[in-house]
Amino acid sequence: MDARWERLFADLEGQLAGGPDEDEIPDLVEAERVAVRVADRVRGRLGARLDVVLRSGTRIGGEVVDAGTNWFAVRSDAGFSVVAEEAVIACGPLGVAVPEEAVGRSLAGVLRSLARAGSPVVVDAGGMHLTGRIAAVGADHCDLRRENGSLLSIRLAAIDLVRWPGGGTLPA
Repeated sequence: MDARWERLFADLEGQLAGGPDEDEIPDLVEAERVAVRVADRVRGRLGARLDVVLRSGTRIGGEVVDAGTNWFAVRSDAGFSVVAEEAVIACGPLGVAVPEEAVGRSLAGVLRSLARAGSPVVVDAGGMHLTGRIAAVGADHCDLRRENGSLLSIRLAAIDLVRWPGGGTLPA
């Protein structure tokens, strides 16, 4: 091998062995921090209590039992609440960031599970509390069968929270 290549590789090995310069560490920490999302830190609270304030002013709290792509579930004495990530104004205490390993269920996927289970739900959307059973879920909306038999379509982007009583686990 040419002496120039040997010097180049030796220089590169020396740089790698030394790690980052002390001056670079704050920049590396900041670069890592800017990629962290609230959802990643909520996943860090699985099994622990989380208090949440929604854009509607609703406050909920309980044990974080599951978290997906754009939602997380909290269990309290009153039952389960699936919280749309976009509806969260503030929450805490948050945990250490735990990135999502694979694409998890979306909010639409959780609503489809609730539809299959036939669970009675309360959907908080646009400041309203709508009761019924989820009949179907489309790409950007769900159909809620009301107690009087009527069908109401609700845009997924408007949903803050979906609550249902009971214990056990989140429907699969």
